[in-house]
Amino acid sequence: SLSPYPFKDNVGFKQELLLKEGAIKISQNGTTVKLWVDVFNPVIHVDVDSKVPTEMKVAYESWRYKNRDSKGKANNANSYKWAPQGEIVTYKDSISFEGNAVQFYHRNRVNTVFDVTVKQQKMESVKDQMMNPLGNLTFGGQLFGNNLKASGTYNGIYQDTDFEGFQLSSIKAAKKQHFQIQLHTNQSSDATLWKKELQKQISTYKKDYKKTVLWWNNFWNRSFIYTQKSKTEKDSVYQIGQNYQLFRYML
Repeated sequence: SLSPYPFKDNVGFKQELLLKEGAIKISQNGTTVKLWVDVFNPVIHVDVDSKVPTEMKVAYESWRYKNRDSKGKANNANSYKWAPQGEIVTYKDSISFEGNAVQFYHRNRVNTVFDVTVKQQKMESVKDQMMNPLGNLTFGGQLFGNNLKASGTYNGIYQDTDFEGFQLSSIKAAKKQHFQIQLHTNQSSDATLWKKELQKQISTYKKDYKKTVLWWNNFWNRSFIYTQKSKTEKDSVYQIGQNYQLFRYML
């Protein structure tokens, strides 16, 4: 959230997907928010440019701040479906302030649905030969920015589920603001290794928007289909071409 809040009404409001740049741009009243993902690194960026000094608050909200029992039809959302093995628990994530950053990750237990499946299929004699993609899998990241400081937690409800928010706020108002989310995944017997690898990524990472834009420019130039020159959204041929490009972007 931004203060003063720039997106007050629909007059002049724009939210655009810039296919050539691989970015989303939101703009109104002299303020522009650009959301983009580094093509070469698992990093999400948000850049804010404003005509006037602006304060920013950024929060990581999670409903997995505590263990939750999974019962009845709720099991349809997990790997056990209608054949749960006793009590099923959706274990909480690890979320904490690390200095002026929010660090979050989930770590699978040693025994997962992989082990249950192997036993159910009576394949334990060859279990050691199988690839186990789930055991000790650790995934998450860190939310931070140069002009951000930790500013406490809060609670709320989204739909019918409670969550906890971990908030960062601006150290001082500025015309240019930025924050990023550095992501990392590994599979090791020691959870501290994930943290060390994440911090190494953060310390060696260099932001380069132009490099990402160049990749997207080259992507669109590699392959394309000409349908027609006119651009009218009511025309079915134009719609087919547009939808094809959007599909390529998502892929």
